[in-house]
Amino acid sequence: VFSHVTDVCTRVALSLVNSVWRKASKVASSQPLTLRFNIEMLEWYKKGALHGNTECEMIVGCVYYHGVLVKKDIDTASQYFEKVAAKGDAVAQNSVGCCLFEKGRYDESFKWFTKAAAQGIISADCNLGIAYEHGCGVTKDIPKALEMYTKAAEKGDDLAAKFLRKLTK
Repeated sequence: VFSHVTDVCTRVALSLVNSVWRKASKVASSQPLTLRFNIEMLEWYKKGALHGNTECEMIVGCVYYHGVLVKKDIDTASQYFEKVAAKGDAVAQNSVGCCLFEKGRYDESFKWFTKAAAQGIISADCNLGIAYEHGCGVTKDIPKALEMYTKAAEKGDDLAAKFLRKLTK
């Protein structure tokens, strides 16, 4: 649709406008993700991602990771997340870790979770707890798992609180 626009910055700006509009829409925000997100929007986000727009790359990565409107594809999701993670984004680093974990590449996922946790991503703390609890990418260490779950739970991570309760029964 923006094929007539030759300036990359303008294309990215137009993609951002689309993103901001979606966020600002009160109607859209009150609906389930599958109702407010459609194939046409996905194509716009892909165009923005092609031009290196970080927000677009993350959204497209999430679409493929969760299988919203498309078949779930961890490899494709990981490719988008890795682009953003390479820019230092902690949420993307945690997302790369999740993709690698699902693929059974525990050593690599542990490294990404550690990077994200060091930047304050609470869910990364929980993910490290899972790794320590089950010995995925690291030596099994229940006290360290409890520590990581506690750290995340104290910051409001419900999943970490659930795992913490399970381990302390």
